[in-house]
Amino acid sequence: MSTNTQPNTPAQWQKFSELKPVDDIPNHESKDEDNAIMSADELTDLEINARVITADQPVHLKMSTRGAKKCVMVIYAAVLDQPISVSIEGDQRTELKLGVDSGHLQAEIKFDEGRLEVSYSDRHGDDRTPAYQAFLDTELRVALAVCWSSPAVAISICSFVAKSAATAGSHALSQAQAVSLGQQLAAHAMTGPDSYFAPTLTFDGFVVTLESQRQAAENFQRQYEAFQAAEDRVDDAKAAGETLLATVQHEQSTRLDLQSQALDKYRAAAATVDACDKLLRDDEEDLRHAKDRFETGLDEWIRKQTFLAICTILGAVFREWLPWSFLLNPGHEAIVELTCACARPLEFAAGIYAVGKGSGNPGAVEKIVDEVEKAEEAAGAAEDVILGSKAFKGLWEYTKALGKLYPHISDVVSAVGKIDRLGDHDEIDLPTLGGDISGSDGTDADAGLIMSLAAWDEWELDSDQQMQWAVSQQNPAIDGASEYRLTLRKHAVHGRALAQAQAEAVKQGQEYVQATLMVLQANRDIEAIDDLLAHYEEEKDAYAQAEAKFYDRYLQLQTTLAIQLQYAVDACRFYTLKEPAVILDSQMSVDDITNCIADLRGAMQDVDIQYANGYTPNTPTTFSDELASKFPETVIAGLKSSEQGYSATFTLLPMPGDNYDPGPENYAYPFTGGFHYRLNGLEPRLIGVKPLPDAVHDGRALVRFRIETSGTYSDLGYDPDTKETKVWHFVSKLRQNRYVYEIDESGAWLRDRERATYDDHEHAQPPPFTLWKLTLENPEDLDLSTLDKLELHWDAFYRPDFPL
Repeated sequence: MSTNTQPNTPAQWQKFSELKPVDDIPNHESKDEDNAIMSADELTDLEINARVITADQPVHLKMSTRGAKKCVMVIYAAVLDQPISVSIEGDQRTELKLGVDSGHLQAEIKFDEGRLEVSYSDRHGDDRTPAYQAFLDTELRVALAVCWSSPAVAISICSFVAKSAATAGSHALSQAQAVSLGQQLAAHAMTGPDSYFAPTLTFDGFVVTLESQRQAAENFQRQYEAFQAAEDRVDDAKAAGETLLATVQHEQSTRLDLQSQALDKYRAAAATVDACDKLLRDDEEDLRHAKDRFETGLDEWIRKQTFLAICTILGAVFREWLPWSFLLNPGHEAIVELTCACARPLEFAAGIYAVGKGSGNPGAVEKIVDEVEKAEEAAGAAEDVILGSKAFKGLWEYTKALGKLYPHISDVVSAVGKIDRLGDHDEIDLPTLGGDISGSDGTDADAGLIMSLAAWDEWELDSDQQMQWAVSQQNPAIDGASEYRLTLRKHAVHGRALAQAQAEAVKQGQEYVQATLMVLQANRDIEAIDDLLAHYEEEKDAYAQAEAKFYDRYLQLQTTLAIQLQYAVDACRFYTLKEPAVILDSQMSVDDITNCIADLRGAMQDVDIQYANGYTPNTPTTFSDELASKFPETVIAGLKSSEQGYSATFTLLPMPGDNYDPGPENYAYPFTGGFHYRLNGLEPRLIGVKPLPDAVHDGRALVRFRIETSGTYSDLGYDPDTKETKVWHFVSKLRQNRYVYEIDESGAWLRDRERATYDDHEHAQPPPFTLWKLTLENPEDLDLSTLDKLELHWDAFYRPDFPL
């Protein structure tokens, strides 16, 4: 079964419940008869409380005539595998509107003097009982245990707990834990199957940490098993429990380290968001100017046309609702009124940018999407026209969801950082968005319905193809079409990078929240376990409580190991550009962890064997006028502009194939003809610039550049088995370097003073395919009015492609 879908039959749920990660969780089992008959007398209240109700066929609940006099039945459920109907011995049969698509979490069926009435709620009723809290605790243990192996089930559990706990009384901690884990899983789904976090440290650095924690987990596992084995022996159980308690206390430093790492990762992701956001803000102005020029060119082109069908097609793609009059041909005097529809990529692009940040007008974007659908219907089967309403709708759904999650994550991180202790109850003051896990506002979060970054890829492709018709027109050409197309393409590239960074920030922020709650809960459990052991005298309930709390700490330690293993997996993936054959599981044994480390090392060795000649050094020198899109103009304009902070931005993207020629559409140049590109450094130099006289000392002046990447990276991998290339996307820390060189009075380069290189010993080197920003730090020393070009000196290495 796919990890993106839940079980949906009793047999599948039974199989799921027998999985080791689920079966290992301490629980109380009870079962009524398979065909139970419940007698409902007058004034009887019946309650069915479950996350999932499953059956092989539709379920029919029959109330007896006697019970229908005065009785209430309440059903809480988020997922129904089969529809449920209720009746009074077959009469007044009513199908209940429960389940994922209903928007309801609760159905209340009232029977009064033989009449049936159903009402609904999207929240759980108030329930402050210990039994209900234990139920929520068990649900969260299941979610944490299967979050890697069965993310669809885990995210559904988190959604259910978050929604049901929202109004069920004092269960704020359970809700916060559910939202934290659930949004991590939702954000991971949003980034899609080809987008990952790229660690800045090397694989070996993570393995060293993993090895030390593996030994601690091995000791705890042995002690936990001894505690379980001593259940019926009071003295042995207390001794084993005290040993376990000491280990839990000793592991406090590990929990704090994990918390600190998570916070660092969130801050890195948030910084990447800021960098990408700046690029997209700059794109907005460029896009607006390009659109104005294109519309002017389109107006001129339309006036020259006499063929109505062509105008209909182009109008349906590019224009707003606007009346036009056309002559059918020079021999006719008839005037035809034509209403044209527009895909309006500028307004749509600006709208989703604002909504994705938590501002903007969702209604205006919805209107644009509706207009595109109408235009698509009007254009019909016109050749060479791709309106792409599906791409508009997909990207809009993705942006809506992300726009509900990302704008609040900084508040959540800030709030949890101020909490130093949990109280005796589950009261905790954290923003939880009303329990919304995936931005869908539904009663259940369906992992299979979460839109991924592929929505941006589809939008980029379709908007590009929409412009293809306009760009291809010749004799006469449409002025501004090519520029508008290139600007739209650049905006899509930067928009995807921003969305990826935002999703990663949500994931890393909630990982920090989860790590913090684990620290706080561990501290509280230590106090509770100490008290339970001090008064333990064969009480089954006390032992069960201690066992559950020890299990939570055991699961936490295993989760910590799995998270550290995830870092090693990320490092391996970044190095190999292949998906490691390691299945993460929070229930992994210590032996499993050892085997996984060996498998990861083997995968890295396999890639080295595949490319037996190793990496090939690549040190090209390129110029700003060889960059893609409009970057040749914008780079020079930015470095000259005080309003832009004397900064220039440009983007490189991996492109399969061997296109070694620069041009507006070759975003990969000069890194083509290979795979696995990595960078030692980039050093830019100004051409045509002289120092101002006051800046020259002893015949020398300095040029200072700050060199930054956005933190989103891509690379190109190759699978020798399938013979296919694949573009991989990563989010990591943005890199900052400084390059300083000396020039003489004429502006000629003399020597380097500070080199801009990336350390290759302890840190993973980035690919060149990222969003670059170059800033002159001493523009007051230079005469930039004569700046002609920018010279880019690259120091890289890659694995070459030799096609057979």
